[in-house]
Amino acid sequence: MMKNPFRNMNPEYRITNSLTLPEPKTKLMSFKENLDKFDLAARKAGLDRKGKTVPYTSSNGYMHCLLNKEGEFGIRLPKEDQAKFKAKYESGPLMSHGATMRDYVLVPDSLLANTEEIAKWMLISLEHVNSLPPKQ
Repeated sequence: MMKNPFRNMNPEYRITNSLTLPEPKTKLMSFKENLDKFDLAARKAGLDRKGKTVPYTSSNGYMHCLLNKEGEFGIRLPKEDQAKFKAKYESGPLMSHGATMRDYVLVPDSLLANTEEIAKWMLISLEHVNSLPPKQ
């Protein structure tokens, strides 16, 4: 009979260092909760949400709001508004798939609960992408 090498090991160590653990359910719930908040804010701003795995809004051929697979919400803003947003909400750039999304700011979860405020920023984002030359 083979001895279990983990028999005397601290159970917490075994759990946190196991390579076979599934993703925590709170991460999935966070995505679902943030998706619901994203949808509410988009409707409030009069925008149509697109995308299944990476929900987003777009106009003029440009994406301007998105929810990445980690459940993080980002808004594309002009440079001057990025600075204001980052200072006001103590935010930073949006990361998605290990890369920094150019011109996007990360929306803190606390701000996502404020549908009115997010809708306002989504409209600023829409105005910004509509000022860019149309993509062909």
